[in-house]
Amino acid sequence: MSYVIITRESVLGPGEIHGPFEDGAEAVDWARENMREYYWEAIELQSPYRWVAVYLVDRAFGGPEEGGWYYETGVPETHIMSDEVQLAPTRFDDIQKAQTTADGWQRALDANSNAGRPDIGSTLSRGVYRAIVTDHPPEPYPKVKPHYE
Repeated sequence: MSYVIITRESVLGPGEIHGPFEDGAEAVDWARENMREYYWEAIELQSPYRWVAVYLVDRAFGGPEEGGWYYETGVPETHIMSDEVQLAPTRFDDIQKAQTTADGWQRALDANSNAGRPDIGSTLSRGVYRAIVTDHPPEPYPKVKPHYE
């Protein structure tokens, strides 16, 4: 198996994928050295393929605990047009090609489909479109509603 490091989108920049690494320890050591400013996660790759798909991402109310909490949801879009190009879920055998494609799709989405849409933190949110790379065919997330602990 191989591993990648995934950084989350933040004020420091967009999320990125780094790797692949031969083993988990190598991936974690690299991330601790190079990703100090970012929230990162080491992921074991389950499949030799990567999928790029457009998801409609929003926040859902989780419950009233601690004054209320929310969680992120994502639903894959099978037919979305951006710049007159259809962005349909696509399978890749190279992680870098998948990430490059997702980055290009995201730029097109931000310039077109996301233009004028409120951020998902807004009470006026209708969701935003995100190009997401996964190691499995597109599916809604989360599979199970999270619970407060």
